[in-house]
Amino acid sequence: MSRDDMLDTIVAPITGSAPAPVALLRVSGPEAWRIGASIAGNALRGREPVARRVYFVKIEDFDEGYLTFFAEGRSYTGEPSFEVSLHGSPANVRRALNLICSLGARPARPGEFTERAFLNGRLDLTQAEAVAETVNAATQMQSRRAAALRRGALTTEVEALRDRTAAIIAAIEASVEFTDEVGELDTEAAIESIRSLRDEVASLAESTRAARIVRDGYRICLVGRTNVGKSSLLNRILGSDRAIVTDVPGTTRDTIEEVVSLGGFRVVLTDTAGVRETDDAVELIGIERTRRALAEADEVWHVLEAPAGYTDADHALDESLPHPPELYVVNKRDLGHPEAAPPGESVSLSALTGEGIASLLDGLEKRLDRLVTDGLPLTNERHEAHLREAAEHLQAAADALLTEPPDLACVPLYAAVDAFGGITGATAPDEVLERIFRDFCVGK
Repeated sequence: MSRDDMLDTIVAPITGSAPAPVALLRVSGPEAWRIGASIAGNALRGREPVARRVYFVKIEDFDEGYLTFFAEGRSYTGEPSFEVSLHGSPANVRRALNLICSLGARPARPGEFTERAFLNGRLDLTQAEAVAETVNAATQMQSRRAAALRRGALTTEVEALRDRTAAIIAAIEASVEFTDEVGELDTEAAIESIRSLRDEVASLAESTRAARIVRDGYRICLVGRTNVGKSSLLNRILGSDRAIVTDVPGTTRDTIEEVVSLGGFRVVLTDTAGVRETDDAVELIGIERTRRALAEADEVWHVLEAPAGYTDADHALDESLPHPPELYVVNKRDLGHPEAAPPGESVSLSALTGEGIASLLDGLEKRLDRLVTDGLPLTNERHEAHLREAAEHLQAAADALLTEPPDLACVPLYAAVDAFGGITGATAPDEVLERIFRDFCVGK
């Protein structure tokens, strides 16, 4: 965003564009209070607007609503602003937007309110990202993660790491510049401190997978021979007939993806086309999609059928997988015990009757809970890249202290400080900021 853009006063509905009983419009920028006062009219009774006081206003001749002013430094964006609520029909909202624009505002771009909040120091970059995560949260765990980020939980961790790095720099520079006063550097202790810091940074970077699962969902891929009941199992878990179930082998000719919420987590279940030799072009496409789904899965369930158990065909399927299945699901237990037991962890159930389904889901929920045993994971892929960069610089600093004059270790240490700043936005380039904020919706 250019400096000239910051001089504009902007407006957008922050409640979206769909018809609703109430809509809320936000106006922010240097002219916001003048525009708000013009709309409020007689409600001000000739006085100056008072921040955070709610005024009942008549919006020209088409609606009535409530208008609240927010002072510079005390608003969402940090700018003078006001918010007005009115009846939420599209026609009403359109007329109100046209009125506000005629008084000197322009429509806000996607994410522009939050971008201004960041540029004005009301939010750092991790908190700004959390706004988008809050809007998109569909599960309890996603909501908890977004709330923790908004409160600055990741920022607190990163700033503590940055401060410790800066303290090491200060100790090295003091030992070089003021040797007589502070003495020579304890190189062994400095290396130990840097390595300990590097390990903490690397550990934080490793939490990105768990954070991705909380944010995007835990992906489970159902594989198995044709007609062993994968679709029936999916339907039983979903509680609806989403997948077609027949006695004809190869009925599922494409991957079917469904989402359920379990223990506060988003779980993405993919019912795959049965993997078998076939000349059917459509079925071959489905099998190729199965292979792609397997590559993206966090967990693979190999579905067997109880009467036959683990067959040579099942073994061949296992051999074709990128890695062994995390779980064998022995379906159709109502028809008898399997002749051959599977070679790994298994659960026995009947998708037809529902027996064993609760045990299956309980086990999954426990595995999901273990993801957040050490606290809610907060990093994303952007954070991970900066953390891994910082860890590399810290390793370089430790190596330099072993063979080089101490002050040369400060170069990678300063680079590590910059990498930490990239997470919070303190050193983020404009193109990174633009990429983050353009993914927001209008009104945020």
